[in-house]
This record gives sequence, structure tokens and C-alpha cells, in this order.
Amino acid sequence: MRASLHIEIGTRTDLGRVRKNNEDCCQVEPALNLYVLSDGMGGEAHGEVASSLIVQTIVTHCQQAENSRATPTFGQPKPDVSERTNRLASAIHLANRKVFEMASTNPEQRGMGATIVAAWIEGQRLSLAHVGDSRAYLLRAGSLAQLTADHSLVAEKVRIGIMTPQEAETSEFQSVLTRAVGTNATV
Repeated sequence: MRASLHIEIGTRTDLGRVRKNNEDCCQVEPALNLYVLSDGMGGEAHGEVASSLIVQTIVTHCQQAENSRATPTFGQPKPDVSERTNRLASAIHLANRKVFEMASTNPEQRGMGATIVAAWIEGQRLSLAHVGDSRAYLLRAGSLAQLTADHSLVAEKVRIGIMTPQEAETSEFQSVLTRAVGTNATV
């Protein structure tokens, strides 16, 4: 007998103490068991526009894919992951293209981008996709485990062993991303 999966849903964003506008965007689609969060790049031009466009694009793309197998795929599908995981990756590639094109055609939005973390649950299976340093965690039996690895300069340095996790926590470069959605033609 399979154990049932219990999901409690809640969302909240916070402006914080540094910014004047909130660049976070999140959306939960309970009918799909789809959860999407994007954080606009702080200090960049129109991070809130990027995060909103990314979330909207991902949700719409996944909804269309649920309704039609003919929904186009963006990016290169990976044979070693599930169809839903490939669909999430496809949605991120499409969102990247939309944000990059918008920023390329609007000079005041040049350089805009955001991070993304998206989870799609089907039965007991979790599909997870992310870019940047927005994280996914698993809370099980009172223990919290990080599921994603940050795409940041300090995280890369920790992974290759030239910086300790303690040094990374206090580094002046901890907010420098190595990947973000919308900042380059491909992600």
C-alpha cells in the first residue's frame, strides 16, 4: 500500500529591508500540483517584470501541455528524466527566450533577469527545475534537506573546493549568479 502524499500550500513574499519594490513572483496551480517561484535580480532593470513574465510563461506552458500533447517543446529534452521534468525545462527555455527578447527590444529593460524554481508533482513523483539561487527544500520527519544547488559564484567555488561553506556565507560575492533566466539568449 502506498502512503498518501499530504501537501500544505502557502505563499508569501517580503520586500525586505534593502529594496523599494518587491521583485518576487509566485504562483500555485493546485489543479496541476504545479508550484512556481521566481525572484527578479535585485538592482537590475525591471526584475519584477522578468519574474512575473517567467512565472506566467511557465504556468501557461505547463497548462497547455496538460491539455495537448502537441504543445511544442523548447530546448533539448533529456532522455534520462521524466516527461514532466522535460516539460518544466521546456517552460524555462521558453521563459528565458521571452525575457531575453523583451529586454533586447526595450533599452530600459536591458539586463533584466530572474531566478526560478518550479516543482510539479504527479502522484508520488516530484519534477523539479531551477536556475539561479532560488532553492527547493524537502521537509520530511522534521528534517530539512536542500534539493537544488545554487548557480552562484560562491556555490561554484565551494563545489570545487576553493572556498569553505563558512567563507561563502560571508563573501561579498554571494549574490553573484552564474546562471539566470533572461540574461542570455540561452539558459
